[in-house]
Amino acid sequence: MRTKIVLQSVLVLAALLGEYFSQELIRAVSFPMSLLPQNPYLRDIAWKALNYAPILLVTGVLFWRQLPYLLGLKHSLVRSFGIALLFTLPMFLSFPFFFEWNGALDGLTVYRGAFTAAVFEELAFRALVFGALYYGCGWRFLPAALPPAIVFGLEHLYQASDATSAALTVLFMFSCALWVTWLYVKWGNNLYLAIFLHLLMNFSWMLFSVSDDALGGLAANMARLATFIVSVGVTLYFTGHQLPAKAALETDETAAHEKAFA
Repeated sequence: MRTKIVLQSVLVLAALLGEYFSQELIRAVSFPMSLLPQNPYLRDIAWKALNYAPILLVTGVLFWRQLPYLLGLKHSLVRSFGIALLFTLPMFLSFPFFFEWNGALDGLTVYRGAFTAAVFEELAFRALVFGALYYGCGWRFLPAALPPAIVFGLEHLYQASDATSAALTVLFMFSCALWVTWLYVKWGNNLYLAIFLHLLMNFSWMLFSVSDDALGGLAANMARLATFIVSVGVTLYFTGHQLPAKAALETDETAAHEKAFA
């Protein structure tokens, strides 16, 4: 049994590295880009699916029986959106006072930078990689959360302009990943909540001319800090201070976890 868990863990981590180097791998095998749809909306989905293919394939094969549990499909979309909106209200309410409306914003930019980015990144890093390591392989919370958080941080290096901003960007995105992973677990594997939170934070940033990178200034970060404080306070109030007990996935005892956080 231990050998199986070690093998599964190695394969999941290898898939995570495969995703990180996916664009290099795609170029190395000379993938014919002409196969991707010409419609920009469909092309974006196909391109992201291709980049996240290592994670989607490996975790899908290894943990296909546990996928409904890891994805938290029983949660309400409406309730999850409402919770995420409550968490991000400080950003939506304060940004109009400090920043100008982004008149150049268009639907495709929002679609790529907010919608599909949130869906694929939360699905891959939160539900599949972290979920596989934490629930499927039995890792403790922090060791399971660290690898996808590190990769998530590194993948935002493109927003940095120098060494200092690069270090701060990685640290900030790494911290955000740990925070959203904690929320995902505390709300009972609620992937919908993670996606909506990610989407709304990105959308609020894009809706106003906040910053060209992920760091932002004092006003923007005070609003994000308020979002963090609200989310942690509400979560602790409704779910308690302890992480929910992990269910025995092999026997499909998912009710144990659902009861623990309710």
